Amino acid sequence: MPYLNKATFEFELDERKAETSKGFFYVDDLLAETIQILNLKGYRSHVCCESHFWDAGEVFLDILFYDAVDLPYLPVFKEKELLFENCRLKYYFCDYANVFEFTRAKTDVCEAILGWAESLPINPLPVL
Repeated sequence: MPYLNKATFEFELDERKAETSKGFFYVDDLLAETIQILNLKGYRSHVCCESHFWDAGEVFLDILFYDAVDLPYLPVFKEKELLFENCRLKYYFCDYANVFEFTRAKTDVCEAILGWAESLPINPLPVL
């Protein structure tokens, strides 16, 4: 379970240390590096969910940004842009027969989003 330092965006793997300090936020494993890169480049995000097969209701990957960030372009997976609205980047998972198909798809989407984050230009940090 990785946590990111809110000021430096460095990883902290010690859960007790991170949870006793207000200076960290939790990130899901498959999105951890992506969230770190987005924050280091000035696309401030603070909530993410890589999605979980057993979630009730809609199953989607989600990255929430702090402010009305202007993304120069959106990530593409299987020739389809991910949704971006209300400061949220989303990808809906549909029609996976079992947890193995879902996990492969989730890993592929997270890898595509990581490549997208690496390709983004630097964005000036917003004034908070």
